[in-house]
Formats: sequence, structure tokens, C-alpha cells
Amino acid sequence: MGGGGSKTAPEGENEEDELPRETEDDKKDPNNKPLDVGKDFGGPCKKRKCTDVLCTLLLAFAWFCMTVVGLACIPGSPIEGTMGLQKGNPYKLINGIDYKDRVCGIDSDVKDRLKLYYLPTGSGVCIKKCPEKQNAQAFHCTDDAQEKLDKIDRTQTGWEVLYVAKGFEMVKECNDPKCSDPQSLRRCQCCAPYYPTNDVMNYCVSEQAQAVAAAAGDQAAQQAADATKPCDPTPPPVAGATKAPTPLCGAALAAESQERDYTEKMYADMMVSMWYIFGFGFFGAIFVGFVYTFILRIPGVLALVVWGIIVAVGVFWLALAAMCYQTSVAWKQDEDRDANQANGMLYLAYFCAALCALWACTICCLRKRIALAIGITKEAAKCIATMPIIIVFPVVQVMALIVFVIPWFIYCLFLASSGEMETVKGARQMVYDETTFKAGWYMIFVYFWSSEFIIALGQIILALAVSTWYFTRDKGKIGNSTVIWSFRQGAWYHWGTAAFGSLIIAIIKTIRAMIKYIQKKCKNIKNPVAKKIAMAVLCCIDCCMWCIEKCMKFINKNAYIQTAIFGYHFCKAAKCAFFLILRNIARIMALSIVSGFVLLLGKLVITAGATFLCYVCLAYTPVSDELNYIWLPLVFTAIIAFYVAAMFNEVWGMAMSTILQCFCADEEIYKGDKDAMYAGSDLKATVSNSNKGKFAKKSKVAAAPAEDEGDAVI
Repeated sequence: MGGGGSKTAPEGENEEDELPRETEDDKKDPNNKPLDVGKDFGGPCKKRKCTDVLCTLLLAFAWFCMTVVGLACIPGSPIEGTMGLQKGNPYKLINGIDYKDRVCGIDSDVKDRLKLYYLPTGSGVCIKKCPEKQNAQAFHCTDDAQEKLDKIDRTQTGWEVLYVAKGFEMVKECNDPKCSDPQSLRRCQCCAPYYPTNDVMNYCVSEQAQAVAAAAGDQAAQQAADATKPCDPTPPPVAGATKAPTPLCGAALAAESQERDYTEKMYADMMVSMWYIFGFGFFGAIFVGFVYTFILRIPGVLALVVWGIIVAVGVFWLALAAMCYQTSVAWKQDEDRDANQANGMLYLAYFCAALCALWACTICCLRKRIALAIGITKEAAKCIATMPIIIVFPVVQVMALIVFVIPWFIYCLFLASSGEMETVKGARQMVYDETTFKAGWYMIFVYFWSSEFIIALGQIILALAVSTWYFTRDKGKIGNSTVIWSFRQGAWYHWGTAAFGSLIIAIIKTIRAMIKYIQKKCKNIKNPVAKKIAMAVLCCIDCCMWCIEKCMKFINKNAYIQTAIFGYHFCKAAKCAFFLILRNIARIMALSIVSGFVLLLGKLVITAGATFLCYVCLAYTPVSDELNYIWLPLVFTAIIAFYVAAMFNEVWGMAMSTILQCFCADEEIYKGDKDAMYAGSDLKATVSNSNKGKFAKKSKVAAAPAEDEGDAVI
């Protein structure tokens, strides 16, 4: 009997049991103990309370301060000009700026001239109305040139010829390289004849989108206007002017006419196919996403896809290694090749072979966890199918972000326009004082915090819905109403937790933005050695901050899942999530591999599927006769479908992470008792197979101490 007892213990030790065991280190560190919330645990916490209320108040205060900063820059507001901020005028950013840095329609000298008309130099002059027709006998000029034209006596004989000749003399000067920059242009006498333009947001844009090509003769009356506008074959009759276009003008006109025709056809195609683009890009992509989810639920399909991709990755590295090796052998036999090149290709072959071996070892070590990850992915597909409305939840997040961005953008617009326009090194730019500069950084920080808060709150709500589905034995009770209930619970109780986690990410993002700003400034350092050192140090810091940001986002996401399940505040949730990750690191690695493959394939399938459906509808229906280029609506459909696929993947990825945590918690709480666990039958079967019947043999392992006791008594 004693021998029987001694045999049972090794059998239990040799069994691969993935349940976390309480080791000596666990006894010393109570934080790393398996979950113990009692076997009467009935799923996500029902009696919740508001978490991290202080962070809720801080976020509300941040929004209040943002409003104060914005209103201080808005003319006519009750607090206009307070806090050391100047009132802004968005027209400074929208309206054109003439060659003297005057804002059209704003500055006193040009207050009645709202439109900007471009000169050949690229700079412009403020005018009252954009010209609509060609007129070689009329000009828009800089101030000095306009004064000279206005001084011509219009009562004398031949004044028109003199006027036109004088105008084109200044058109010629305008083309001189000395007038190419704003500072020099102020000393030049510059004009441009009237040519057809369109008023686009107070900018006079040429209908032909060409620069003004002006030519003037050396003699006033005889060579007044050979070219009034580029590509105009028949300039209006002026005394002494030629009517035949030059070959260059004709060629440019033909090219532009073809380009305009091309643009008009594309615009017409967009108008005809607009509803097809939106319908298939959005709703078609969602339909394909659900079809993809349904296909993956078919027994064997998901496993075939995942293992097929895993094998394909290994074969790819192996084939690449073989190709590099063959190339290396061929190069060694080629006398024209350098030996270093052949050796370099050989080393590359060894590197690819090492990657293939590393990949194979990783897969071998994680093969059972990969089977578990496949089971979890199937459960996520079931969850999404049970609550289909959860797929469009990111749309609600986008709408919430828009609600925030609208006032934020208005405030930033007035803040950005509160500076002074100056010419620095020949370029016009807005210059800000220190107070405005700091206020700008604050607005950036608030944007990061608010956008990350919306994402975080959405993750908590999704985790609530998925965890409720997991910890419900009768899945028939779960539906779209569960998502609505989760929205109410998450938005009411865990606003502060989302604000806490998003605050950390916002601080990191703001630091990274400041590093980017400093990097941009360091490009102006004249000392090349100091410049390289500064850029290298900043690049290293930015890389470190990027890594910290990714790690914190991962921890935050898992902390939100803990909050959704147990109702913890952020710090406790983050701590529990961190140690839960440590106890199940292999499973998480396997899920990352599987989810990465499944989500990437899903993104490709959804995008391609929606685009194909759109193509079938456009190519085999009467609408095809109205299209000039069928590829154009397909491109826009693919773009929209790609973002819908990303939205789909976001929900699916969160569902997989939540189900993994729920399963780990379920397993730790019920010690692997499959009858008590909430895991679905398919998931239990997957785990049992991957662990050599862990659930079935658990009773044997547990019975080993009893046999030993019996032997001792005997």
C-alpha cells in the first residue's frame, strides 16, 4: 500500500496542471495569491459604488478650465481678455494675408477688401471682389504700383494703351527674381491682370489652376500684352497685342483641359455612387464581419486558419533562409561579386533560419495555450453574435468624441488666432507670448485626456457586457439589452476609473508631444555635433516613453476588465490585473498570437468582402452605365470598410481579452471544478484536451494525499 501511495504522487506531479499554485513566494507576497472571492461568486459585481470620484472631479475641473481659456480668447464673452490671454480672431487663420502681412478684411488698411488675389510671385493682394472674367486691360497691383496706374490721366488720347503698357511693365517686374520673397516684394512694383477665378473661402483661385504668366514688351504701346494669362489662346484685343497663342500656351491649355475633364468625371462618379460607397463601406462591412464571425464558429475552421497561418509563417522564414543561402552560394561562384556580399547574404540566411527555429520553439512551448486561445476566440465570436449591437458601440464613442471636439476646436481656433502675425526669415507665421503658448499646451493635454477617457469608458462598458455574458449560465437571457445595461452601469459608477487610467496615458502622450516639439526646435541648432547628440538623446527618450505608453495601455485595459468584473477602483484593479497577467503570462502570449492572426485576417476579409460586394453591385447593375471610372468608388468603399473593420477588431479584441480574464478568474475561483465553472462546454472541452484531461483527472490528483494518509495508518 505504501508503494501505491508513492506512485500516486509522481503521477500528480507529472500532470501538466495550469492552475496557479500557492508557492512559498505566494505566501510571502499575498498580492500574488490566486483569486479567492468565494465559491458563491455570481458574476460581475451587482452592488457597485462610484470609483475614483476624485478623478471624476479633476476631469470636470479640467473641462471647466478649458472652457475658461477658450472664452477668454473669444471676443464678446464675459471673460474676454482675462488670464493674460488676448482675444482671437479666426479670420486671421482663415482669411488671406497679403504681401505686407495684412489680414484681408481684418487689418485697418484692408478692412473693406476681404478677398486675396495672387500675384505671379505667389504672394497676394487684398481686393474687394474676385474677378470672374478675363480682362487684359485691368490689373490688381501692390499699393505703390496701383498708385502709379491711378495717376494716369484717363482724359488724354491713348490713355488705355498707356495704362495697359504701364500695367504690363509692372507685370514684368513682378516676374523678376528679386521680388520672389515677401520682404523684397514690398519694394517691387507688381501687378497681375484680371483672369477668371473662383471665390473659395475668400481666396481667388484660378479656374485653370495655373500661375499667371505675364510678358511685357520693352516698348509701351507696341508690346503691351503678349500674354495676359497662361494658356489663354486669344487674349482680348489691345493695341499692338498679338492674338495667336504661343505653342507652350496651347500645350498647357490642352493638358489643363484634359485634367479638368478628368476631375469632372471623377466628381460625377462620386455623386452617382455616393450611397453605394457608404452603404457597402459601412453596412456591407458590418455584414461581412458577422459572416466572418459565423464562419469562425464552425468547428475546425478557426483551428485550421490559425495553425495554417502559424505554419505559413514558419515556412516563410525557412524559404527565405533557403533563398538567401542559395543566393550566397551563387555569389561566391560569381567572380564579379565581392566576398563580403556573399558572406553578408549567408549571415542573413543564418539569421532567417534562427528566426524560423525560434518561431518553431515558441509555438511548441505554447501549443496548448494556443489551443486555449482558439477556444477563447470562439467564445468571443459567440458573445458578439449574442449581442450584435455591441459592434456599433465604437460609433457611439466617435459621436462622443465629436461632441467634445466641437467646442474644443472652437476654443483652439480663437486661441491660435490670438497671436501676432509676423514675417520670420521670409515666412509668415503667428507669434505667441508665453501665456498663450502655455495655454496651447494645456489644450493639447485636455484633448489627450478626454479622447483617452472616451476610449477607456468604452472599454469598461464593453468589458461589463462581455463579462456579464460569460458569467451567465443561461445565455438565452443575454441580448442587446445587456449592452444597454452595461452602458448605464459603467457610465454611472466607473467614470472616475476611466478618468484615472486615461489621465496616466494623457500625461505620457503630452510628454511625447513636448519631446517632438523640442526635436523640431533642435533641428535649428547650428553646431552639428550638439545637434546629433540632442536628437539622439531625444529619440531615445521618445522611444522609452512610447514603450511606457504601450505597457500602460495594456495594464489599463486589463484593469478596466477587473473593474468591470469586481467593481474595484483603478489602483486595486491595476494591481490585481498585473498579478493575474503574471500568473497567466503564457496564456496571454498565446492569445496575443492567435488574436493577432485572427484580427489581421478579419480586417483583410472585411475590407475585401465589402469592396467585392460593391464591385458586383456597380458592375452588374444599370448604374455601371453612368460611371466613368469604377475603381474610384471601390477605393473609397475599401477605405470606409477598412475603418469599419478596425472598429470590429477593437470590439473583438476587447471581448477576447475580457473572456481570457474571466476564464482565469473562473478557474482560480473554482479551482478547476468544471461543474462549478461558468466556462462554456466547448471551452471546457478545449482546455481538457489541451491539458491532457486536467478537469477529468483532477479528482485523482486531489486524492493522492488521502492515499498517503491511508498508507501511514496501515
